[in-house]
Amino acid sequence: MGRGIQGDAGGILSLLGYLEDEEEEAEAIQADLLPMGRSLDFLGTANLSWWDLKCCLKHPHPNGALSRLRNPDHHWDLHAQLLAGIFDGVQGGNWQRGGDPKAKRPEQLPRPGVKPSGENRKSTTALPIDQLRARLRMDERLPT
Repeated sequence: MGRGIQGDAGGILSLLGYLEDEEEEAEAIQADLLPMGRSLDFLGTANLSWWDLKCCLKHPHPNGALSRLRNPDHHWDLHAQLLAGIFDGVQGGNWQRGGDPKAKRPEQLPRPGVKPSGENRKSTTALPIDQLRARLRMDERLPT
């Protein structure tokens, strides 16, 4: 597996430390191994080599327990994002064709990691003209 860098445990010792420190992730790894007929109990044997474990950690199955633990929004892949966009477009088109001037515009389907449009904007206040002129004069004095 290799040696550690600058005194850190490398290879097998690093994997052992990881499994001991990250109990929730170790449970997720176990859950991913069980359907394959493997278990962390077999670690270090022909049934589950250290290399196998390293590969499982480095490249987890996209729908596996470890992937879901590391990325709770894993189900929002490109297809789900595109479907949400289509859904929003259909809702918007129906709202426009409805013809009711008092009807509230439909809200977008919430997406993980995306704030509603009102939260993305910074609150701004107008700068008084005298302060603006003072700032512009300061900019003119700066060397270019």
